[in-house]
Amino acid sequence: VREKPSPSEKTKPSFHQLIHRVTCVEPILDQLLQEDAIQQEAYNLIRSKPTSQAKMRELLDHLRASPAHKDIFYNILKKQQKHLVEDLEGNS
Repeated sequence: VREKPSPSEKTKPSFHQLIHRVTCVEPILDQLLQEDAIQQEAYNLIRSKPTSQAKMRELLDHLRASPAHKDIFYNILKKQQKHLVEDLEGNS
């Protein structure tokens, strides 16, 4: 019996879309840092990237190692970018 996928697993097929469609990365980073889902060093590295796509790519690379942190990211994304998440879930 397969367990129900975690919320972050729903976003896996949409990583490419997330990279290209999330344009306001900083508020997500702020919340991830506040919830200890990323460290200050990663936060600084991601913020230093020149484009939102580069920031999202780096952020997703950091989150790949931890399903719990991916779930935190997904919950933040649902709050901050509700319509985007609904669209991505509809296209998955």
